[in-house]
Amino acid sequence: NLTNKIKGKINKIDITFENGNISSKIFNLSLANLDIKMNFYLKRYPTYNNLDYKLLIKSDNINKFYKIINLKKNHKYAKVDLIIEGNINLSAQKYYFNKIEINKKKLNKEELITLKNYFDKNSLNHLNKEINKKNIYLILKELLETI
Repeated sequence: NLTNKIKGKINKIDITFENGNISSKIFNLSLANLDIKMNFYLKRYPTYNNLDYKLLIKSDNINKFYKIINLKKNHKYAKVDLIIEGNINLSAQKYYFNKIEINKKKLNKEELITLKNYFDKNSLNHLNKEINKKNIYLILKELLETI
């Protein structure tokens, strides 16, 4: 089973609960040759829930990660610094990307719209399932195949 190859650990997490809202300024995770840091703020409104986030993903060799998840891609620039900022309307499962930057190169507006449309159409396949190693693996693999 390929999902057994993905090893991960939460290095540090600091979560604040206030008036039904959840926020974290520190959420560090190491997962299969990736260092992932995330700040988020989950706000509950009367008619919907909104998640604002900033996600930082770094890898000294992304090709090792691709090999671990059996993705047949190979980047000439193995080092990756990825920044994703946006928000998700969790009730409607709609994604909005304010900024995506890969190795200091920003995705343009058309690329952001393409990615938004992909997530809007495909996220239900994974988010309605339980969060486990297999589903995280499938989300990462599909995401990387689309980029």
